Amino acid sequence: LCGATALVAPAAGAAVANTYFVGTTGDSAAPVPPATCEDSANTTCTLRDAIADANNDGAGSTDTVLFSSLPVPSTFLLDPGMGELELSGTGQVSITGLGTDNTLIDGANQTQVFHLSGSGPVTMSGLTIQNAKANVDGAGMYSNSPLTLTDVRVRGNLGGRGAGIYNDSSGSLTATNLVVTGNTSIASCCSGGGALYNDGTLTVTGGSLSSNTSTNNGGGLYNRATATLDQLTIAENNGEYGGGVYNDGTLSLADSTVNGNFARDYEDGGGIENTGSGNTAALTNDTISGNTSLEYGGGVSTESSAKATLVNDTIAGNQALFAGGGIYGDSSASNSLAVRGTVLEGNANYNNVANQCFAYENFVSLGSNVVAPQGDTSCQFTAAGDQTGAAAGLQPLQVRAELRRPLIAAALHQPFDRAKQFIEASPGFFLDAP
Repeated sequence: LCGATALVAPAAGAAVANTYFVGTTGDSAAPVPPATCEDSANTTCTLRDAIADANNDGAGSTDTVLFSSLPVPSTFLLDPGMGELELSGTGQVSITGLGTDNTLIDGANQTQVFHLSGSGPVTMSGLTIQNAKANVDGAGMYSNSPLTLTDVRVRGNLGGRGAGIYNDSSGSLTATNLVVTGNTSIASCCSGGGALYNDGTLTVTGGSLSSNTSTNNGGGLYNRATATLDQLTIAENNGEYGGGVYNDGTLSLADSTVNGNFARDYEDGGGIENTGSGNTAALTNDTISGNTSLEYGGGVSTESSAKATLVNDTIAGNQALFAGGGIYGDSSASNSLAVRGTVLEGNANYNNVANQCFAYENFVSLGSNVVAPQGDTSCQFTAAGDQTGAAAGLQPLQVRAELRRPLIAAALHQPFDRAKQFIEASPGFFLDAP
């Protein structure tokens, strides 16, 4: 017919774009047909059903999972017998919640929540991942996929490395306004990451890592690869080496706050521990305050043959049991601790003796630093524009009282005590528990 339009069916294997609507907070072993999940008024499609449908759509697909028909808040309590939610597809999947207080995905303290193993990119926004408990890395979320998180909260999870989030070696995690809080990592020697463990590519802009615990290193973040952090708050975390951050890779931290973290058990780096052959930490425009180490480096410690560069930072009110209340250097790399345009004030050792900086070797001032009172002189601030002692015009311990921490704070031990109690009460649960 003249002017008629031919209707052509999609070719087999053609890309699809589907929207799946979660219609219930339940978790059932009996799947519903995909057509049910495509109905925005359905009351039977579970989150597990919607994810399974997205997985099955294949390469080139673009799928969206929505919660728009459900009341708020809604908590999705996973059935431990069915295990974690697995995203294993090759297409693109977006899971769009209704806000961190309104869409809560809960592991019932018996299972992992998310496991991402597919090659397709995954985007999550406006939701909370909580109450996972599993003898796995990434109890809250394990990802070996391209992953984007926006306005996501991860809280109260208990697991191995990266109890909140584990980003594996093939993973690429980009996050905006990410909040990871109250997670506990119980892992074997020399690993950890209470909030987050990164073995891939990590970029975080905005948000916080707070009140997390590692039975080993990196109470907040354990980085083994490449991490770029901006406008992030890292606060009140505790671990062995690196109460806030343990860096064993390449770290860039800018315009951020590292406050009130604790390196316990006679270890280094209350705020940040930087270590490992050839590894680097670039700290720019950061405030590092009120952190405590029960050995060296209350604020920042750089060791082994790693390098740290501090530019335009404020290092204030930190404490170390032995030396380096503010910053500490014991690295064999040339110019391994380089400082420029930085204020070091009110840092001290165990008896409140001024101790802004201590370095065994390879310290270099790049100038324009303000150091008062200097205390130990192993760090030579003699470059152009450096001001030390009385010349800096600052008084001893001028930092606000709320930025300072008692050296041994019982409150900071409590999360670790709870973790140890769990180990003792649950023999065999964590196969690699210390």
